[in-house]
Amino acid sequence: MVFVLAYPLLVAELTIGRYGNANPIRSLSAVAPKHKILAKTIGLVGLLGASGILSFYAIVAGWLIGYFASPVLSMLGLDSAAEWVKTFGNERNLLLMLIFMVVTVLVVRKGVAAGIERWSSRLMPVLFILFVLMTIYIMTLPGAVEGLEMYLIPDASHFSPDLVVSAMGQAFFSLSIGVCTMMVYGSYLKKEANLASTAAQVALLDTGVAFLAGLLILPAMFVAQNNGVEIYSDAGALLEEDTLVFSVLPAMFDTMGSAGVVVGIAFFALMIIAALTSSISMLEAPVSTAIEEFEMERSKAVWLIAGAITLFSTLIVFNFDKLFGWLSVSRQNTPNRSLGY
Repeated sequence: MVFVLAYPLLVAELTIGRYGNANPIRSLSAVAPKHKILAKTIGLVGLLGASGILSFYAIVAGWLIGYFASPVLSMLGLDSAAEWVKTFGNERNLLLMLIFMVVTVLVVRKGVAAGIERWSSRLMPVLFILFVLMTIYIMTLPGAVEGLEMYLIPDASHFSPDLVVSAMGQAFFSLSIGVCTMMVYGSYLKKEANLASTAAQVALLDTGVAFLAGLLILPAMFVAQNNGVEIYSDAGALLEEDTLVFSVLPAMFDTMGSAGVVVGIAFFALMIIAALTSSISMLEAPVSTAIEEFEMERSKAVWLIAGAITLFSTLIVFNFDKLFGWLSVSRQNTPNRSLGY
């Protein structure tokens, strides 16, 4: 699905952005000058989509911060605080979401070169290194081979139309298709850049990271099972499938003793880095539009838009059961999709 459907659309979005050399609303209007109202509407819907995704994405990313901080606080003897940051609750969700949004704002307000480009060039190598090191370590543990076999050996009995639709949704979600972020990045590309080649590199890297994540997560599940952690119900269904990262894996880290503390901290640090590289893209799309359309200063635009998104995230936090599931495509699959990249 990445290369049959998502890649051509990625090329199209980058092309629109570079052609218009502006924010998504102006770029779409430049491509369709006879249908400017429709073009602007499409651009606005895309930007609202990116903002809506970020509003619940920030909550999930906040949970990652909590699980990263918990073992650190435990080592400092702050056991009650360590338990609080990983226990679901409105106050905890709100605080951690605010922390994540502030970090995202601090990166985006620096601009493209000094903020997004600089931090992405620093964070992505760290992300790859952590992924590789943790995957190698997990592969040395009992039970990892069983997870590797499940991941890499196809099982045609699971193939279904729903699976195809889910794969398509994940491909679009992972490459940020339809939410204008790629149009924004397309507008930043130089005229001599080869769009087809650039899009292919983005798709390959994105899919490569997702594949590498599978090499880590699936074997880790079966390492957890080997250590006595239940991952399947009596009926054969995956337990806690919607909160896998926050239930099965921490339970596995707990069975690994002191080594599990280090591995757990590294794992959630990796997840936070991955989440941050996505959130800065989602915030940059509406920010760049506000700067050009309303001639706003970057810092003001960042704080204003991030503030609006944060207010909506706060509304979700205090109405979680109703709004979180509504914003996600599927309530049961949201955390998996949110953290799938």
